[in-house]
Amino acid sequence: NVFICRLGSSLYFANVVYVKEMLLKYVEDLSDANNIEYMILEMTPVVSVDYSASLVLEGVVRDFRRKGIELAFAMVGTRVRTSMARTGLLDVIGEKWFFNTVNEAVNYCLKHQRMKSTVAAVQNDIEAPIKGGSKELPAVDSQYSLVLLGSELSISNDMNSNHTVVFMNLEGDRPDVIADFLHRLKDMGFLLKGAHAEQFEAVSWRHRYLVQSSETGSKLSAEEVRRLRAGLGELLDMK
Repeated sequence: NVFICRLGSSLYFANVVYVKEMLLKYVEDLSDANNIEYMILEMTPVVSVDYSASLVLEGVVRDFRRKGIELAFAMVGTRVRTSMARTGLLDVIGEKWFFNTVNEAVNYCLKHQRMKSTVAAVQNDIEAPIKGGSKELPAVDSQYSLVLLGSELSISNDMNSNHTVVFMNLEGDRPDVIADFLHRLKDMGFLLKGAHAEQFEAVSWRHRYLVQSSETGSKLSAEEVRRLRAGLGELLDMK
């Protein structure tokens, strides 16, 4: 599900629409055989990207994300990165989707895919998917943080009116820990209402979850938070 495409020249107003159409055609042509989840653009021959091209690329990134496709960039030169930053395209794409080599890009995409699959598979086993898609959870206040064995665990009842927010930083790609965590939620009688995972600082993963009590259909009580914190602390200690 990872498609690699090498762009053959700089991008400017006269050719960027053609490039966009070709990328869309690749996605369409492969949809029946193997849906593309990640597209990596190898940018070695691209020495410049003008303003018109940046606008079109921004549209491609947003369109692909609506379709569930992430666009990654490999071997982007300093001049091109500067142009992307100046037009705001770099912020739209996100620094984490830029890589020094194609190999790094592929490895990241595969890890990202595996983590998404792990969270989705276990969540589907616990509860039907949320109508309207996944929820992006808020940032976590540091006052709720508890550091355990190189991993960070945070639980807050003050950040969402209807849900308890659980936040975990894990060192490395650990689908086994996430699977155990989600099964523990089920065993404790808690409901998973939202999930989001992303990689940061190259070797760590940030996980955020919305949790409710199955008894009340709302955020966890103080006693339930205590039980959840103890269970997750035990889990991280075991791992």
